[in-house]
Amino acid sequence: TPVLIELNVCGLFKEKDKVDSAMKYFNRLFVIVPVGSGFCIVNEMLTIMLATPEQVKKVAKLKEVAAATAVIPAGPTTSTAVALPVEPDLATKHQMVATLSLKSGMNLVWSEKCLTETNWNFDQALSAFLQLQKAGSIPAEAFQK
Repeated sequence: TPVLIELNVCGLFKEKDKVDSAMKYFNRLFVIVPVGSGFCIVNEMLTIMLATPEQVKKVAKLKEVAAATAVIPAGPTTSTAVALPVEPDLATKHQMVATLSLKSGMNLVWSEKCLTETNWNFDQALSAFLQLQKAGSIPAEAFQK
């Protein structure tokens, strides 16, 4: 069974209610883990920014080719985005701690400490663990169950 699913959805949109509104790019990232017989979103990040001129040109070209379609592919962007952190509920935090403990081999106390220090961002916590482990900076007590 998978321990972690990462789903990334991105695209372009224009606000209908605003006259002359600029085209915007969005990127929504979900981190999903198995819980019981279902799944739980343990982390979510939404980024919205102005679309690049290159992305707007692609949309115009797509509209010319297929005016009836509603699918608008988005290209990569180099703009810096501001992430909106989402504080997970208590049950989700427990699941995140258990999953990090399973993936890292650390005990629950140290797994929770790692997640707390990365503002409950699972990807950042796992990345921080891997970097600190590679540097040999994690004490042996973190792995005592």
